[in-house]
This record gives sequence, C-alpha cells and structure tokens, in this order.
Amino acid sequence: MPSFSFSTSSPNSAHQQRLHWWIVSLATIILLALHWHSLGGLFTSDSLGLIRHCDTLYRQGQLWQWMGNGFLSGLSVESNYYRPLSNASICLDYYFYGVEPLGWRLSQLGLHAVNGFLVYRIGASQAGTRPYAKVTAAVACALFWFSPATPEVSLWIAGRYNVTATLFTLLALWALLAQHFFLTAIAMALALCCKESSMILPALLASISWYRSELSNNELQNQAKPNTLARILNMIRELWPSALVGAAYLAWRWYLFGDPLSVYPNAEVALNDVGLHWFDRVLGLFYTLLPDWREHPLFLSIFAIGLIAAFSASAYRAWREGNGVLFALPAFWSLIAIVALLPHLQYLSDVGQGSRLLYNASAFLALALALTWSGKANTEANQASIKPSPTTAVNRKPILASATTVALLLLIAQWPAQRAWSQVVHYQRSLIHELAQDLHSDDTSTWDLVLVPDHIGSALAARNAQGALVLPPFQQQALLTQRIPMVPQDLADWRTRLQEGVTWPSAQLQQSKQRWPQRLYCAEPEHGKLIALAMTPADFQAGLQSRQAWLSLWQAALSNTACAGYVSDTPEQTARAL
Repeated sequence: MPSFSFSTSSPNSAHQQRLHWWIVSLATIILLALHWHSLGGLFTSDSLGLIRHCDTLYRQGQLWQWMGNGFLSGLSVESNYYRPLSNASICLDYYFYGVEPLGWRLSQLGLHAVNGFLVYRIGASQAGTRPYAKVTAAVACALFWFSPATPEVSLWIAGRYNVTATLFTLLALWALLAQHFFLTAIAMALALCCKESSMILPALLASISWYRSELSNNELQNQAKPNTLARILNMIRELWPSALVGAAYLAWRWYLFGDPLSVYPNAEVALNDVGLHWFDRVLGLFYTLLPDWREHPLFLSIFAIGLIAAFSASAYRAWREGNGVLFALPAFWSLIAIVALLPHLQYLSDVGQGSRLLYNASAFLALALALTWSGKANTEANQASIKPSPTTAVNRKPILASATTVALLLLIAQWPAQRAWSQVVHYQRSLIHELAQDLHSDDTSTWDLVLVPDHIGSALAARNAQGALVLPPFQQQALLTQRIPMVPQDLADWRTRLQEGVTWPSAQLQQSKQRWPQRLYCAEPEHGKLIALAMTPADFQAGLQSRQAWLSLWQAALSNTACAGYVSDTPEQTARAL
C-alpha cells in the first residue's frame, strides 16, 4: 500500500529535523516534570474499586476467565457499558504490578505519552511534504500533552477507558492517512472495545477519505479534484472493512442491551432537551476543564481570548496558504467529539471531575491549532526549485511565537489540576494508614463512621469506592465491620439508612452490631488524620429527625475542624444539574 512521505523537500530540512526533535524532547521533559511528584502516590476514587475487583478475581482464580468473558457481555452496571479491552488492561496491570502503584502510574503515563506521539504521526501524515510538516506535528504533540484535559486521564487509573479509547482512535486515523485500510478496521474494532466514545470514529474516518485528494499535497495544484461520485467510490474502497466492523459492533450492542446507541440512562430525554440548553452544557464543559480558575476571571478571560485568537489565526493562515483541509479536518473532529458528549451531560461536577471527557477532543484541537502553519502545499515550481519560496522562508517565527504563547497558557491552566492530583495520591497513603489505627479490638459489636473527602481541589479522592479504603488489598484485613468511610454526598442517604437500621449488607451481621456508630470521625484533607467529632447521643438522635437537622448537625460538628468545608460544599451531591 502506498503511504505518505514524512520527508521535506526544503533545503532547510536538516535544521527543521533538529527543530522538531528539540520541540518533542522539551515537551517530553515537561510532561515528566509535571507528573513527577504523582508517580509515587497511591490510588484514588474509582481506581480503588477497580483494583479491588481485580484483586478479588485473582484470589478466586477467575481473573483470566473474567477478562475473556468481558468480550461476550456488558458490564453489570445500570449503563450500557461494553469496555472489555480497557477492563482487561486494568487487570493486566494488577497481574504484573499487584497493588504497587508505580507500575500502574507508569503504564497510564506511558499510554498518554504514546497518544501524543500518535498525534505527531497524524500531524506529519496530514501535512505530508509541506515545508514545516514535522515541526508543526511536533507542536501539535506538545499542545496535546499540555492540555488541561489531560491530568485526569494521565494521573487517574480509572481514566484508563479514555486513554485506551483515544489510543486506538488515533491509531485508526493515522492508519487511514497512511492508507493501511485493514489496520484502520482493526484499530477501530479495538477502540470500540475500549469505550463508547469511539463510536464517533465512522464520521472521522469518512472525513479523511472524502478529502483524500486535498491531503495528497505533493500533487500539482492545477490537477482537477475528484467529483462527488469519485469521492464516494473512494470511500467505499477505503472504508468497507471499517464499515463491517461498525455494523458488527452495533449489532452486538443491540444483542447485549437491546439498543445499539444508548449508553447512559435517560440519554434520550437529555437528547430531546439538549437543543434548549446546549450553551449551558458547553459552558459547563469549559468550567469543568478549568475548575481551579473559577475565582480568577482575569485568567479565564485571557485563556479564552488566547485560544480564540490562536484558532482565528490558524483558520486565517489555512485560508491564506490554501491549507483549509489541515484546519477543517481536525476542527470537524473536535466538533464531533464535543457534540457527541452533549446528550450525556445531565450532570457536571463542580469540582472538575469530567475533564477526561474532552481528552480526545484536545488531541484534535491541538492538530487544528498547529498544522495550518506548516506552509504552502508543494507545487510543481516549488518541487523543482532549489531555493524555498519567500512564503516558506518566513514561516518559522510565527510557528514558534504562537506555539509558545498557547503552550504557556495551557501549562498555566493545567498546573492547578496537576498539583491537586499530586496532593490527593499522596494523601491516600496516609488516610489508609489512619483508618487502620485505634480500632475497637476488644468490642466487635461497635463501629465507627468516618467522613472522608470526596475530592481535594479538583482531584477525586474517594468517590464511588470509599469502602475499598478499609478492605484488602489496601488493608491487611477487612476493617469494614469496625470502621465505615462515607463521602459528604452520601450524608443524606446515611440518615435514612441509620433510621431504618440498614447499615450492613448482611442481616446476620446487622443483628450483631449496634444500630448507631460508637464514634464519629472526619479525615482532614491535608494529611488524612482522623479527627474525633464532638457529637452527643442526644444531638445525634435529634439530627435524624429531618434532612436539614441532619446536615446542620454535621455542619456544626465540623465547623471548628479542618474538615469544615466538607458538608457546606457538597451537602447532598457534588454534581450539579444543568
């Protein structure tokens, strides 16, 4: 199969070779520096539950069987999830690393780095033989690595679904650009086995096939472009293997779930409503991406204006130099990725959780920003010329100036999230140790209730998996019968559970325990130290009478402690409805 050439025809190719490797090398160093303090931390939030699940399967001798069966069924959750390859990659990490977090974190960061290199290869393929193809491809790689959407994926093991789906999505795009059509279909199949967000791939692949001739920029400019029929026939020739994969995937989802397209509950209702609230949802995505900057409107304004200016300059450059397809294709991919999210954004977190949803879109946006600065497509005159054209000769300065400005904005925007995730992964070690201390060793009928943070800054700490904090493999023995962690968003639910006496999963265990907790604690958000809360039995009983009394009781008990913000920030749930 023919493929695009990644070489340049400019006499300055040796200089550009050094320049593009210098950009990639510097970006790699910055990427490692950003993640350095997080590599030695523990696991957080949903990651705790995923790793405990793999540990349980391994101890029961069912790990490999479960991984294989995952390809034959959906996940046993209320949503229609079919993600066998991502789940297998998570349990493979457990098989190789156990509960040693460094291996997991290196795997996650490595996958993220590979995605950046795929962005580079896609950029080089799209720009082809344009004078600054490799330089702008390297810039696109760096901009993707510096995106504020990346920390939640590169640092959070539960973000594996996004990082693997994006990996194979980018691989499919590169394979089609390089005209490896069966590899495109294979990569698409793997992407669809990672996460449902990969269902946008047919639109992305079709756009590449449709504009194939415009991407082949080493052809003469005066060559006639193919007509509509020729484009359609070319799409059929290139994409029929991928079309078969897509049809098989939808049929399989229909068999498993009874609906090939529905992923989340009530998505149809949200889809009907999205037209009325699309702006709110898009704005919500923007705030989700930059939660730590909400109280800094000056920076938010500078960031928004900077990105708008950069995109405007890229669009103008594309139009001026006849590189419209280099901007239009990745911009279209970004639009598809964002629009596909809107029906599912019934709730967005106030604390930043959800920026991973923009992970793949950030790769496409990086390409749209960078590639249009690669110079004019080669014409017959340029190919025969020994000297570069005047336009080519002045391209380097705007490339570096605009790229440096945008990169700095992205790094500044990403830094608070990196700092928060670094803090929370180290916080978990201390918290897990604290939860195992000072237990009721002489009285197995009593138990404690411990309020643990759902998040620290914009990083998730214990959401959805707080019980794993007191269970193997993170504790030497199960402590759940003596000490129960809960997150602030579950406070209202715990009032009901205590009233009804339903605090334990086993009825036999329930009868052997006191109905009320013996002691109440909160885990302070800096070092995970447990703070005993002053709450008398009479106060506790009075607080159960109503929801407001219950929340007020906890607010009063926490008011003079380091945990004071837990209840006031998220009295019932951390998500907000849009």
